[in-house]
Amino acid sequence: MNRPHFGVSLPQVDASWLDVRRAAEQLESLGFDSLWVSDHMQLPYGGAEDTPMLEAFAELAAVAVVTDRIELGTNCSNIMFRNPGVLAKQVATIDQIAGGRIIPGLGAGYSTPEFIAYGCPPWRQWQRVEALAEAVEIVRALWTGERVTYEGKYFQLRNAVALPRPARRPPLLIGGASTTTLRAAALHADIWNNPPLYEGRLAANIERLREFAQQASRDPDELVCSQRARVALAESPKEADELLAKMGAKIGEPAMREVEAHGIWGSPERVCECIERYLALGCSHFVIDFYSPDRAAAAELFARRVMPEFR
Repeated sequence: MNRPHFGVSLPQVDASWLDVRRAAEQLESLGFDSLWVSDHMQLPYGGAEDTPMLEAFAELAAVAVVTDRIELGTNCSNIMFRNPGVLAKQVATIDQIAGGRIIPGLGAGYSTPEFIAYGCPPWRQWQRVEALAEAVEIVRALWTGERVTYEGKYFQLRNAVALPRPARRPPLLIGGASTTTLRAAALHADIWNNPPLYEGRLAANIERLREFAQQASRDPDELVCSQRARVALAESPKEADELLAKMGAKIGEPAMREVEAHGIWGSPERVCECIERYLALGCSHFVIDFYSPDRAAAAELFARRVMPEFR
């Protein structure tokens, strides 16, 4: 059995820098493998746009300074907000600060109202996915340190360079489940991430990803499969049921039922069983959002009762 990678999302919404720093230091000390932020300028659903939200790359740069070992990722960097040349430069700079710990994640994005609010190009979903494939080619090329000229449908660069280079070759994560995104991941990614609430389609998406990798003459086993997981973990099954119900109040009943049927939740024993099921499907990388009134306590419980079963 491959050793699973356990990552956790950092506080970002309505959070202070002190909240972020405390969480980062605790999660590193507990032995988690990575810390993650989402790339939104505001909460992407109606009625909550005025909620304070920290910007992804500024937060990661600060966290890089107060941590030593743990990897730092974006799930996912939205290609609507930044020219990929600028994105490549940001990633390279933060990786220099972190000493080679960045896992850049790229995605096409989904929140049209957010894109309109921030003056992004008026691209439709299929256009954003096409643009994602171009962005991946650009950032990969720039991270070599060579000068890059690129003439794409959506992006153009003229003799651009991103120096200093990243401290290591960044393992690239691509998130999304559309056919075009899976093809881009099969061709370019080191890690592919199945979006939250797509747990029920994980097995089928992994099968498609592997088929596309073979079509691209790439060994499918080179790709790490990942899941963005909303986790409701409690000491007892009764407490876990209560957390699941509270999750439904936050994300909606249909979304909660998807987690209930296919996701990771329950007592530590049940959560271990869920993770074993994911591993059997070929998914060994997890980006966890703890759904709990006390996220620090949930992370401590996971580190104490779940992670040792897989180490």
